[in-house]
Amino acid sequence: MMKPFAFIGKNHMATRQYRQGDLLFVEVTVIPSSARKTGHAIIEEGEATGHKHQVLDGSAHLFEDGNVKFLEILESATIVHEEHAPLRLPQGLFQVIKQREYEPEGPRYVRD
Repeated sequence: MMKPFAFIGKNHMATRQYRQGDLLFVEVTVIPSSARKTGHAIIEEGEATGHKHQVLDGSAHLFEDGNVKFLEILESATIVHEEHAPLRLPQGLFQVIKQREYEPEGPRYVRD
């Protein structure tokens, strides 16, 4: 398992971050109460290929708050995708951030 990249946030605590392809999993302290459980294990589905980032094993819940996604890992869980190496996430709460790239027309989400 790769070691997480950590940086010091404004509360002076290290934040664990993990990346799989175009998704970044950033540890958070809480999931907003407005977020709703989705009831499925598919985190993101690729627009170009149809490949999915999804929870393969472990105990996890996916939440959505508008366009923002959160993942609650109750035990360690493996995230899989057809084009990337499996990613093992430890127990914790994570915000899922989709990578964006700049185009002359403005920023857009990376198409997977």
